[in-house]
Amino acid sequence: QIPEVAPDYQSNVPGVYIVGELGGMGLIRNAISQGLQAVTHIAASLPQKRDTSVLDVCIVGAGPAGSAAALELGG
Repeated sequence: QIPEVAPDYQSNVPGVYIVGELGGMGLIRNAISQGLQAVTHIAASLPQKRDTSVLDVCIVGAGPAGSAAALELGG
C-alpha cells in the first residue's frame, strides 16, 4: 500500500518525506527529481533566522532519490 504523500512529498507524518520507489514512482528520473524537490522544500520550510549552514537530515536509502537528495544537501 502506498503511503499518503503531499505534493511536496511530505507524508502524513510531519517531517517525513517519501520519494522514489516507496512513493510509487519507480522511474529513475522521477525519483531523482522527487529527491531534489523534497530537500528544496525542507530548506524552504526552515525559519528564516535559522543558521542553515548546519542541518540534520536523515536520508534512508541510497537509490536515485536518496543519492540525489544527499548530493544536493552536500553541495
